[in-house]
Amino acid sequence: GMGFTNMPTLLYRRCTYPFSEDIAAIQRVVREQGVGFVVIDSGGAACGGEPENAELVIKFFGALRTLGISSLILHHTPKDKTNKGPFGSRYWYNLSRFIWEMRSEITEGANTVKASMFNVKNNSGMRQKPFGVEFTFGQDDITLTPLDPKTSPVYLESVSISMKVLHILQREKRLMDHKEIAGELGESAHSVYQSLKRNEKSFVNVM
Repeated sequence: GMGFTNMPTLLYRRCTYPFSEDIAAIQRVVREQGVGFVVIDSGGAACGGEPENAELVIKFFGALRTLGISSLILHHTPKDKTNKGPFGSRYWYNLSRFIWEMRSEITEGANTVKASMFNVKNNSGMRQKPFGVEFTFGQDDITLTPLDPKTSPVYLESVSISMKVLHILQREKRLMDHKEIAGELGESAHSVYQSLKRNEKSFVNVM
């Protein structure tokens, strides 16, 4: 569904030991099979203990770096949405170079899941723009289709007030004052006004 061609051969290795303790065997597979990219699902299970334990997380990343190849680590986020970033020790965030956070929209009884991806960390430059993917679950397969993240309710929950204001103005295509915008966004009028002042080069004041 995403239009990918020339897909590489995928190898799967079931792991039962902590990653740092299993690293010699994993290094051998990487070397003998010419592996250039590894996906770990999940980071919490691979660290071999509580994800909140900084020592275990540091050992996990240290072992991972001995492979000398690119990697993707799948990890959970806290159930408490006031806590940002990966679940557990702060080192999950600090030792990662590039982080995408997936926020999904699930409709009960539907065979689709809409996921919006937000780049929350990039050590190599500017953060990337959000993108979306719709997963459609068939009887024997899963189809992935590109999705505009702005069409998802989770988009406005995840961006700054200035981006929310821009989205509302682009949607409405008319003049709006900060109080009306605040009402549309469910934000305080003061917060919207301050955001407009901080980003006054991006908006035109005609009032």
